[in-house]
Amino acid sequence: MNLKLKLLAIVLSALLGFSSGMAPANASNSQTLKNLDFSISLAKSVKLVKKGCSSFTVKYKVGVRAQGSVAGYATIMISNDANDIAGFSVLSWGLSESKKWPMSGSVKIKYCREDWIASDGSAVAGVDPGVVDLSFYTKWSDGVTTRDSSNQGSLKFTK
Repeated sequence: MNLKLKLLAIVLSALLGFSSGMAPANASNSQTLKNLDFSISLAKSVKLVKKGCSSFTVKYKVGVRAQGSVAGYATIMISNDANDIAGFSVLSWGLSESKKWPMSGSVKIKYCREDWIASDGSAVAGVDPGVVDLSFYTKWSDGVTTRDSSNQGSLKFTK
């Protein structure tokens, strides 16, 4: 009888463990887009605010190929199905006329539920729940040659 209780306890434990909806240990809510020039890391999904605007954090790092550059910039952006920009950040290094960003760090990408005007005067599309395109574009120079690169992925906005 003691053996039957032990078997029942093992079976119940296994059933409860499998039916509890436990996520695999390697599941993650983060993603990284990268190439030899630049990389960004951020969440796979962002919770939308009900009204107004908010932001999410993107970690970035200038890649090994661009680290010796004398000047460069990177644009990180999200865009909707109509290819309208829905949020962006521009980083530059080595350019005297702009803020010089460190070779790695983090930036905030602002997004809003409604269309809005950015500080530079550009129109930015509002965000709805669903998946948007996420991309970065870089251009840099080592003083002799100029190089550009890009990468793209997606980001999900949830209610």
